[in-house]
Amino acid sequence: MTNFPQPMDHGAITRVADGVHCVRGTFRMGPGVLIGRTMTLLENEGGIVVLNAIRLNDTGQGQLDALGTVEHLVKLSESHGIDEPQ
Repeated sequence: MTNFPQPMDHGAITRVADGVHCVRGTFRMGPGVLIGRTMTLLENEGGIVVLNAIRLNDTGQGQLDALGTVEHLVKLSESHGIDEPQ
């Protein structure tokens, strides 16, 4: 069984424009250092394209499932893998 980390705090999936949605969250880099994170979701005819994936809680996952099927995942760099299996 794959061991995924628990989801970090994040907001709801928010529509930005037709076919474009985002999820904003945070990441604690150290004591007193909190940075923002943003996952972008693009709708297309083949399904959802995810940029900068954030591990979602159950509510967020339900919202994502309602948008459609994730067909593509774009990871911008190795520093964007905090939510990957350990």
